Amino acid sequence: MNRLGRRCVELFLLLCIICIPRPALAATGRVECNSISSKILARPVPYCVVLPPSFDADKARTFPVLYFFHGLGDNEQFFVHSGAWNLIEDMRDKGELKDFLIATPAADASFYINARDGKERYEDFLLQ
Repeated sequence: MNRLGRRCVELFLLLCIICIPRPALAATGRVECNSISSKILARPVPYCVVLPPSFDADKARTFPVLYFFHGLGDNEQFFVHSGAWNLIEDMRDKGELKDFLIATPAADASFYINARDGKERYEDFLLQ
């Protein structure tokens, strides 16, 4: 193939790449992790919040909240790293879920309750 023919093929391929319609990418949510100081526990408590794609669209809008409690030995990032966030995003993309927030607080080994001896008051922290 001569030089002109090669240039024509390259131009044709470039036009195909530019002009072929591509599926629109679905908007994805995001995860924000931080910590909140607690007077009840006398320490900061790490947490993550899974935000839907529409979270920033309307600042006056309120969302329901689902609290996800990790198991013993895990932490506030378990929901994100276990693949559960991907499952939620897939279900949102398919229209199977409405928008809501998922809050994942760290609880260490508290089991999300107050200790019998009163030293750990995680339930009080969570409810107040």
